[in-house]
Amino acid sequence: MRGSATPTAGGIHAKLVLVRTGEERWSAVGSLNGGEVSHKLNREVVLMVEHPEIYARLYSVFERDWRLSNAEE
Repeated sequence: MRGSATPTAGGIHAKLVLVRTGEERWSAVGSLNGGEVSHKLNREVVLMVEHPEIYARLYSVFERDWRLSNAEE
């Protein structure tokens, strides 16, 4: 196995949701977990925007990281 198991090798942690609906391109990025502690004690946040350029950039980063993760198998 080459390098680190994570494509960034830096330990970045975030959840990413990309949604295409009609002409809209929505991107949600953050670190919100579904547990009670996450909602009551932690400062977890998600940012969601409808912006085609942000969507395109995040999509290209995801595809690159996906290719890198599969190359190490």
